[in-house]
Amino acid sequence: MTDVTESARGARFQAHIPPPYPDESLLGFVNRALSLTAVPRIRRALPLAGIEKQSSLAIATTLTDAKDVAALATLLRCDDEAISARVYSIGTFDHSTTEVLNFFGVKIRAQYRENKIRRVSPRALAIAPYHRAIWEMRPFSFDPLTREKLLDTCPVCGAKLGWARAPGPFFCDRCVDAEGMPSTDLRDHPQPIVDIDDVEALDFVTALVDPTPERRSAARRALPAQWRNFSNSALFETVITLASGLTMDPAKSAHAQGRVKRNEQFDLITPDLLALAGRAIIGGDEGFAPLAERYRADRAKRPRLYGRRKELGPLASITYDRHLEPSIRHQLRQCVDANTKYIGRKHPVRTKENREGLLCIEELARKFGLRSETLRRLSRSGAVAVYRSEGTKARIRMALVDIETLVPQLREAITEDEAAALLGMPLHVLPGLVERKLIDRVEWNVEGLVPEQAEYNWTSVQNLLTDVWNRAKPAAPVGAVPLIAAASSIQSGGAPWGTIVAAILAGDVEVFVNERRARKNIRYGLSVVDVPAFAKAIQSRPDAADERLDPKWIGTGTASEILKVSERLASRLAEIRPDLLNSRDDKRTPFLAAEVRRLTATYIFLPEVMDRADMHARRCCAWLRKQGVEPAFRLAPTKDFAYLRREVEPLIAARSDEIAERSSALQALADDVRGQLIKAVDHGAEIKATAERLGVPYRQAVRWVMSWRKRGVSAPQKFGVKSPLDMEVGWLRALVSDHPGISLSEIQTRLAEDRGVKRCLTAIWNCLERHKIELAGRRRPAKTATHCNIKKGDLR
Repeated sequence: MTDVTESARGARFQAHIPPPYPDESLLGFVNRALSLTAVPRIRRALPLAGIEKQSSLAIATTLTDAKDVAALATLLRCDDEAISARVYSIGTFDHSTTEVLNFFGVKIRAQYRENKIRRVSPRALAIAPYHRAIWEMRPFSFDPLTREKLLDTCPVCGAKLGWARAPGPFFCDRCVDAEGMPSTDLRDHPQPIVDIDDVEALDFVTALVDPTPERRSAARRALPAQWRNFSNSALFETVITLASGLTMDPAKSAHAQGRVKRNEQFDLITPDLLALAGRAIIGGDEGFAPLAERYRADRAKRPRLYGRRKELGPLASITYDRHLEPSIRHQLRQCVDANTKYIGRKHPVRTKENREGLLCIEELARKFGLRSETLRRLSRSGAVAVYRSEGTKARIRMALVDIETLVPQLREAITEDEAAALLGMPLHVLPGLVERKLIDRVEWNVEGLVPEQAEYNWTSVQNLLTDVWNRAKPAAPVGAVPLIAAASSIQSGGAPWGTIVAAILAGDVEVFVNERRARKNIRYGLSVVDVPAFAKAIQSRPDAADERLDPKWIGTGTASEILKVSERLASRLAEIRPDLLNSRDDKRTPFLAAEVRRLTATYIFLPEVMDRADMHARRCCAWLRKQGVEPAFRLAPTKDFAYLRREVEPLIAARSDEIAERSSALQALADDVRGQLIKAVDHGAEIKATAERLGVPYRQAVRWVMSWRKRGVSAPQKFGVKSPLDMEVGWLRALVSDHPGISLSEIQTRLAEDRGVKRCLTAIWNCLERHKIELAGRRRPAKTATHCNIKKGDLR
């Protein structure tokens, strides 16, 4: 073993290192090369090549820099191509965002590669002593050529084989003798041979991702015509998907194909399953049949499923697996259909009637572009004939001729629940929008199509949303208030949403699009800047008094508007205190409107107090507590407080007067930086953003705003605390004058007894000196470098 020398290209080992084998892995080649040198670890070899900040275990995927590749190639005395060809570049599939590795030209999922544990075949190492790259493939628990089960644990010490040390490809990296040399030769411990019936199918699967191009080409020659247009990457992913479905618990994973990720899951993918999945591809319909029968063997273990899902389980769902290429899914769908037709199960649901012209709900939805839920409501209405077999869970089928006449109306019809969700409006607002001709009702030709529910025209609802969004300005400025909060300030008893929508369309009010809100509907997707002007504009409209706001039953959203709380708090109130707010089983309108109004007449919740008093939650609670007002009840120990309205209303009225006085004083503020910041924050701007814009430190800006809010003061305030002794200066002068020989301790006693002021001797002495009151025979000594009160800055 030799040392490292310098060459024109960089550091290189003096030892003769054979070039890598065509199918050798990068870690295996580095391990084999270092075993011929005096460098025992990979992480020590990388700095010799000038490669920094690289994990030794991750170089197969992270060594992407051309300079690093050249440096490592120089060190190991090989070509740059020999290194770069074994680095797996990271990317994604063309049809999905799944992370993949370029494994010698074949894209595989990153989770399919084992990068920590070294797996070897002792028989293959005896043939040629190097680490095969295909041993890194976690779905393969065997060597493709020898059929020997791979060894990943030392049979002597029991430790997992790793890459930390570099003793050579056929030694355990943990076992050493007394001289520190490797002592366990893995070639002396052969493993069992895998017994497989369909060797051809198994060879096809392993050859799809074999590092040698010749074997990959041989795998493609075995493909039938319908599979030849797919890449090796797509075919290998399909094989693993088909095999993975058979490793899942049928009772838990009947709806999804799933993917294996952990080592114990990969152990379940046996060579038999891989051969079965491979035969399903290269064997045509006859080869696909054994795989389907293997899935059918678990049909009794799939509860609560019927039809094809119960019969084939995950195999029936594979055609919807978006992790596979769309063309692969289409081909698999044809295979499944051909198989079900072959065994007489093309239509799992059987009826006694003539099946010509009868389609299930899913087929009708695809044919006419309808929603499945609309067709289910149609089947329940009794308006059309429904056909199904004797089973209660069998599929529902309807005749094409019965559906075709209703298609135009079915495409446009949505329920009142769906219309309200799209608009973000309470249910009782929809009839008012119809009266204003803002949306349209659906008039059915068939009576009783949807019992006890009104239906609305989908296009009219979408047109209304489009018109409202066209009227709204594109970006809400800082400090904008959500429309639902602005609407709740217009009046008590619920917001007049119909009038608000009409005012937006007429351009009477100014609203903005709230881009930060995920719910893009009218109530939650818009914002208002000037809330008082908005409320005044709505109240001044002549149609505001005509809006009906007296439904008997209301939803959670309307109840939260009346109570001036969030929907979450309203739901928690009904759940925790049903004695105050009782709810019925109807989820659409669970609350009695009269009961909600009685509740808001008796109690006022903290969010309303915060809004009307213009205070933060903690400050608001402290303010009420200081005024002697305690919560009447609370839904949680530290939040969701409710107070008696009769106790809080007088305090809010006085607070409103203070706010009005402060607003008038705001106009008289100077137009300097401090005045600009206070005015901007008072109008709703954020303190931090305004401070950055004006170039003011954030903490300084907070002090300015707090001083204005607490005391209405905009001038700079003096800092520091005045000592109570300063209030007793006259008394102290008289005391010292009457008693010239008095001591400090006697002054301390007299202060406590006569004036009620308790202070330490140092504080009393500092006060006397500060006001130049001298005691007889006492004088403060000059400060020296050894004095205890010397300042830190005096020592240079």
